[in-house]
Amino acid sequence: MARLRQTLGGRSGGPLIHSSYTIRGDTIGAPRSVGESLRGSTSWSIIKKDGRIRRTNHTALPASPMENTSSDSNADPATVAVAVARDNRQCQRLWEVQFQAIGEALQAQAQHQQRIEAMLAHKLLTPADLAGLSPHLSRNFLPNDDSITQKSLIATWRLRAPRLLSHRDLTESGFRVFSQNHEDGLLLRLFTHIGETNRCVVEIGSNCSGSDIGIPENLSTNLIINHGWHGAIVEMDQTECDRMRYFFARDHSTRHFHWVQSEVNTYFSPLIIQRAVSSANINEVLIGANIEPEPDLMIIDIDGGDYSVIQSLTAVKPRVLVVEFEKRFRERYSVFQPRGVDFGQRWQQSGATSLSAWEKLLGSRGLTLCAVDSCGFNAFFVRSDVAANKLLPLSAADAFNHHPIFSKLPEDFWLVPDETWQEVRQQGLTNDSGRGIRQLSLSFFKIARRLLARAR
Repeated sequence: MARLRQTLGGRSGGPLIHSSYTIRGDTIGAPRSVGESLRGSTSWSIIKKDGRIRRTNHTALPASPMENTSSDSNADPATVAVAVARDNRQCQRLWEVQFQAIGEALQAQAQHQQRIEAMLAHKLLTPADLAGLSPHLSRNFLPNDDSITQKSLIATWRLRAPRLLSHRDLTESGFRVFSQNHEDGLLLRLFTHIGETNRCVVEIGSNCSGSDIGIPENLSTNLIINHGWHGAIVEMDQTECDRMRYFFARDHSTRHFHWVQSEVNTYFSPLIIQRAVSSANINEVLIGANIEPEPDLMIIDIDGGDYSVIQSLTAVKPRVLVVEFEKRFRERYSVFQPRGVDFGQRWQQSGATSLSAWEKLLGSRGLTLCAVDSCGFNAFFVRSDVAANKLLPLSAADAFNHHPIFSKLPEDFWLVPDETWQEVRQQGLTNDSGRGIRQLSLSFFKIARRLLARAR
């Protein structure tokens, strides 16, 4: 019985629950005879849930007539034989009831197992279902301990911080939570070292790609959710904006930052703005969003036209700027793609501006290249006054020469720009803009000469 009880999942002295029965009782020792086993057992009750077998309490049977008369030498042998036979029949009936109930319970358990197996066979997970369950292939799960784990990393980095942080230090610290690659960890290590001022972030271009439940894929959400940052996310697609609003409306870190206006719930941290950003309206959008004049972080990811947007940027002066670059040109060509419609037409581009072109433009704006992410998509520029004595600068050539993968690729991987790309000849100037400034300078000197001649 003890072994049978273990098979059914019960414990000695405790209830055994099944879909058809509840069986209670203590372990019955190995019997020498049926009557002795029942007489030596504790009480049992068997309840069949359909009500056909009612609860019966089997207390220990009274001693058999043979036991009662064993000390009485005058007992009638016939009377004893009748009592023993009656006792054995009673014991036999009780055992039959017990074993019938246990047999039915085992049969019901087997049927239940067969139903489960049939359900699993009928609802077999497809490869797409399995991919949706893997955090390496989709963004459908977020660990609950993200915040405390990252804050523990911050404490460790501060204890062991070198005076100058290198590009390698930053890339080796990378990990992903909401970012496409390992930018979340890189940014966290970067701001741990250079410090924060207002924890304001503005991101232009974002979506919920790779998630079936609307988890954003960008560089700002990890800082907002896990580290208390605030700011704005600008995206041209209305559907993506709605998905991001719904995510931030449910997350425990941001769901309380809203107000009701004209019976409409408006969330203000982060502010989700549905707008197509261009060089003509970038400053208007940022001013309208009430962004800090010097936000800690700005990210731009609009797949074409980002070079001219940064050229026109005057409303803010970010301490850290993250931009996408086209890696297939290495550092050999300083070019950008001015028209967004040309983006991705020849190959799967990682950006619309080469790293060398960004280096020229942003270098003229007082920003220093300090890192590129491990997959070769994003470049991290830090304002020179912030990076001074804290970060080692990185050249575009070293970003490729020291990369563990890109430095070993065959020559046929690298491309030559076609006619859709425009060359940047001077720091921050295209060949067209440089020509325009030269013409303006010549006109200025002509006017100055005329004025000087009249004065004489």
